Amino acid sequence: MNLIDIPVKAMETPTGMASALLAELNDHLHNLLKKGETHVIDLLSLPLNEADINELADLLGVGEVKATIKSIGSSSIRETAYSGIWWITHYGDDEKVLSELIEVTQVPEILVTHMDEVRHSAQVMASSLAGQEKVI
Repeated sequence: MNLIDIPVKAMETPTGMASALLAELNDHLHNLLKKGETHVIDLLSLPLNEADINELADLLGVGEVKATIKSIGSSSIRETAYSGIWWITHYGDDEKVLSELIEVTQVPEILVTHMDEVRHSAQVMASSLAGQEKVI
């Protein structure tokens, strides 16, 4: 085996974008608190490398809430160590990341039950209580 045959992966170094994003998130968190304004940052639209993403994840830490949604693909929603800042990742059927978002909000929109679904559930529950067959 020659040295040329050994695979080498260059280690990326953080660019400083994570610290800049943290300062921006701080502003958005204060806007949420003072004005009720929510905000979404699309991480895939920014010039971040893998080291930046890892640094941002480390800086934001892990909070108390984590949810997984299984639909066409799957979505992972987790609260960061900062209440009101959520890290949301959407995956395709092949588990490839389709989108990666930071959402500044009390509850991420993807977790809010739509009223049509609540209405349907109320009808199903009423039917079930009336002794009719459950249909969902």
